Amino acid sequence: MVEAGDVVGGRYRLENLLGSGGFGAAWRAYDLRIGRIVVVKAGLAETEEAVRRFMREAHLAGALTHPNVAVVHDVGEFADDGRTVVYLVMEYVAGTDLAGLLERGLPGFAESVGWARQICSALAVAHDVGIVHRDIKPANVMVTESGVVKVLDFGIAKRWEGQTALTAEGFVVGSFPYMTPERWRGTGVDGRADLYALGCVLVELWTGRPAFTGQDPVELLTQHVTAEPPAPSKLRPGLPPGADRMVADLLAKDPADRPADAREVERRLAELVGTGSTVVVPPSRVPPVPGRRPYVAAGGFGQAVTPSGGGTGGTGGTSNGVSPAATDVRGQTRSRLDQLTELIQGRPYSSDTERQLRVFAGDTAQRLGPQDPATTAAELLHLGYVVRRSPEDPGPVLPRLAAVLERASETGLGPLDPAVLYARIDQAYGGLREFRRGRERHRTTTTAQRARRDALAPLLPDLAQGLPADDLQRREVCATVAQDSYALGDFEQAALLWDALVPLPPYTSSEPPSAERREAVLRHVRAAGEGGRPERALELLAELARFRPVDSGYTDLFWEEVGRLRSRYGRLAERRAGDRRM
Repeated sequence: MVEAGDVVGGRYRLENLLGSGGFGAAWRAYDLRIGRIVVVKAGLAETEEAVRRFMREAHLAGALTHPNVAVVHDVGEFADDGRTVVYLVMEYVAGTDLAGLLERGLPGFAESVGWARQICSALAVAHDVGIVHRDIKPANVMVTESGVVKVLDFGIAKRWEGQTALTAEGFVVGSFPYMTPERWRGTGVDGRADLYALGCVLVELWTGRPAFTGQDPVELLTQHVTAEPPAPSKLRPGLPPGADRMVADLLAKDPADRPADAREVERRLAELVGTGSTVVVPPSRVPPVPGRRPYVAAGGFGQAVTPSGGGTGGTGGTSNGVSPAATDVRGQTRSRLDQLTELIQGRPYSSDTERQLRVFAGDTAQRLGPQDPATTAAELLHLGYVVRRSPEDPGPVLPRLAAVLERASETGLGPLDPAVLYARIDQAYGGLREFRRGRERHRTTTTAQRARRDALAPLLPDLAQGLPADDLQRREVCATVAQDSYALGDFEQAALLWDALVPLPPYTSSEPPSAERREAVLRHVRAAGEGGRPERALELLAELARFRPVDSGYTDLFWEEVGRLRSRYGRLAERRAGDRRM
């Protein structure tokens, strides 16, 4: 689209590429008219309406005058090979962004609070005129040599009065590690979304690690929406108590529970540095990000896994002071537990099966005692089966299941033990049965789908760590959350979850897909394409096309839809490729 040496708008000579992102490419440029260094950001516009909206909102951002906001100097457009390119000219800020400063080590507490207060000052003036940044992160905050903070990219921010993003169609504005829960859910945002992102930045500045440490978008999504944020003082002892409260309030899941505005946050930050608290972690040392929890194999209840892979407790042999006879009993019990777990997978309720589970749980308690992990695992299997599958009201049994889950760790079952994970799945489904009973007259399909997704989605990160990818129940939960997300219009989440299922049957089958499977693949295609990944949609369509009948005269509505989607997502993919070449 443009390259070094080009003169944009008749006055901005592009010198060197600084980087590229969702909007387009950023260039260090020289303003021939004024004689100064500037930054030029250029990107393709999808429609005439997108151009008008870009110009309107860029002019609005250009009216922001504040010492902590990188100034927008100019805005314009030009034609390139029949396409419209819009560009934004901004102040060139010499300094280091917070991401670069964090790579050098943790800053002093007072220093980091000073930076955060300046960010708040910038946000306050933007929010006053209805602009929400939506991408506050360390890389978008520059610190000059004199210590002045400049918040970048307000020029491609967004008004929060129902407007759409200024980026090209299909792009998600924002960065996953800092994205507010309401953004993940696809609902509207206001200035409190920027405050949430600021809370994530504060966790990094104060502890050296991200607020949420998911390894992929699915884990991050679940953590942002459901997980409690970390208390910074537990990771960096000596922080003032107000630091924990500040982070907890900023990272509240409900925007209504966050501070009212940026000025309130700035005031509270000022109070923090007046506490005189001493931070004992040396500023030059960044604590390591905790690693992922170890995988516990199915059937291995009661085994604690050390980093070296050795077992440290639970079902061990004579080295732990357990007699060989007891070890044999545990081995037999574990084998029977695995058989019963397999017996109930994907099958409807049977009173005979329920009786077997009940008797097994009672026998295990008598043989090994109530505090043995095998006893707890057997109880969880029985109670979970009743709660999820029994035709009777699950209400009376749900508290019993919750109580056994609560004390599972005391008997040696870790949070990733398959017995615990299966019971948590059963508990979620049992709770949904209660939900449906209590709201039958007011229930709609959408309400039921949202309730089911909200109940099951929080389980996904732990299921991914504690159960193998081909585990039937893990696959069922993943597919259910994907389907509900798709039905609710959350295409990005649906596509990511379906992607996780692709390496497994029936996707991997060499047989032609059934009509039901073909429609499921099309849902995956639409989710990927509408969720901002047209290239992935095209990959899925190409795989599906392998099974198209050879007869050239054959056609039906399904293959017509395949052709329509290939055309749509092919155009979107071409536009994205053009943006990346800018």
